[in-house]
Amino acid sequence: MNTASFIRRALAVLTFVTAAMTAGCVGEDGKLAGVGSGGTGPGTASVGPITGFGSIHVNGIRFDDAAADVRTEDGAGFDRSQLDLGMWVEVLGSVDAGGTSGRADEIRVVRAARGVVTSVDLQRNEFRVLGALVLVNANTLFGGTTGTAGLDGLRVGDVVDVHGALDDRGARIFATRVQRAAAALFSQRGRISALTPTTFMLGGLTVNYAAARVDAPQGLADGVLVTVIGSAPPVAGVLNADRVIAVPEFPSSVFEAALEGVVNQFDSLASFRIANTRIDATQASVSGGDRTDIKLGARLFVRGTIAQGVLVAREVVLLGAIVPPLPAIASGPITVFNSVSDFQVRGTRVDAGAAAFVNGTAASLAVGRVVVAQGSIMNGVLRATLVIFP
Repeated sequence: MNTASFIRRALAVLTFVTAAMTAGCVGEDGKLAGVGSGGTGPGTASVGPITGFGSIHVNGIRFDDAAADVRTEDGAGFDRSQLDLGMWVEVLGSVDAGGTSGRADEIRVVRAARGVVTSVDLQRNEFRVLGALVLVNANTLFGGTTGTAGLDGLRVGDVVDVHGALDDRGARIFATRVQRAAAALFSQRGRISALTPTTFMLGGLTVNYAAARVDAPQGLADGVLVTVIGSAPPVAGVLNADRVIAVPEFPSSVFEAALEGVVNQFDSLASFRIANTRIDATQASVSGGDRTDIKLGARLFVRGTIAQGVLVAREVVLLGAIVPPLPAIASGPITVFNSVSDFQVRGTRVDAGAAAFVNGTAASLAVGRVVVAQGSIMNGVLRATLVIFP
């Protein structure tokens, strides 16, 4: 991802913080105030990694999540306090006229995979879990998973949750977050191939669904995007599924949409798909590359409006083949303080050694002091460029 493309994406995520700061609307609890009961604009869907908390920030929008129904992709309840940077979520709600603040009505935490690590390659910056190849780099968050900040802490046999952009054709995951998980359930998202009455393939994983509960209103078929869940790890490359859930399209109430993902079908600029969403980018502005780079396997950020089931894009950002730097915001009280270059906000380590400070100085940092730190993630650390004391 080139510098201009990153700056464009970072500004989209961080612009509202400056606006909130200059308007004096950062609350005493560290949350960005001003949303109140939430957005009053059109139905909004936003799909991508969480880039800030103290409410959540996804694709440049700060969503008030206080009243949101938060669940995993299989409908199980999820503790809102456990939402964290780099987790991949699907948010349904509304957005205000400015397009930077809104209300989340539903939040779905979407794992690309949960499973046993079967191999780790430090030279190629990748590992395998279930049937997927997971690609990582310095911008992937390892959220306290392994006792270290990176891939070198993973071991074969570890059970992990993997969040990130899924290439559901090539069974690759560009990981934004990896964290250790309980071994109660194993899951993988992907596109069905080689369907038989009892089995199908997800990439290199064989799924036996003969005894599974199947939630697929249109039925199963090759090419259908599903999440598969089992209560035991695969044996000899076969996962015995307890549930198979077809991934739904955006509901008809959605008007505005922003999503990040990998192109899995490409016919033309007027008709290509990311996950289940058909996209028309003929009138979109394109950054990070040119229009010829929008093709099968390309990683994109897309923003636009939904019309008759098609996302009509007004902006497309090409993200490249690696995990891009993650613009991030951490809002809340400092829970651990060792130095200006090493403190924690809600479990996220912050380095503010090169930051500018507003309404205080570096000497104001202390355990219990509420801050809003913004910057980008590198090697599991939020390298802050700005720290605001509400």
